[in-house]
Amino acid sequence: MNKIIVDLEELKMALDSQEGFGEFFLDKQTGEIVLVSEYTDSGDELQNKLDKVADSERFIPIEPMPSHERFEFMEEFAESLERANVQDALFRALNGKKPFRNFKDALLNFPDVEKEWFAFETEQMNKVAKEWLEENDIQFEAAST
Repeated sequence: MNKIIVDLEELKMALDSQEGFGEFFLDKQTGEIVLVSEYTDSGDELQNKLDKVADSERFIPIEPMPSHERFEFMEEFAESLERANVQDALFRALNGKKPFRNFKDALLNFPDVEKEWFAFETEQMNKVAKEWLEENDIQFEAAST
């Protein structure tokens, strides 16, 4: 099988998407990520995309990553920190209501740690995307950005 060029940023966006927004598919021939959504497509365009992705030999559905995996990233990041005050603030955020929102809000108080979080998150999502491709037997090259 030939390698296809896959835009890892688009794949990461699809894996990190919210359920209900639409469905993402990977075209195994071209590497294109196709979004089928009632929010962005209408009428004939929506039907054309639905007909196109119905070819299950060519298109693989991209299921959103479960929220518990993202939560585990946040926990792992908080555990890795050496500054007790930052670690405490992040764990308080994770243990309360709306942990995702509160985690992001807590990071605003620590701009240097927020940058570390974004680097950590990018690294974790890169792993998730590459693992997804491997699990689906996709030989790929990352698109240059």
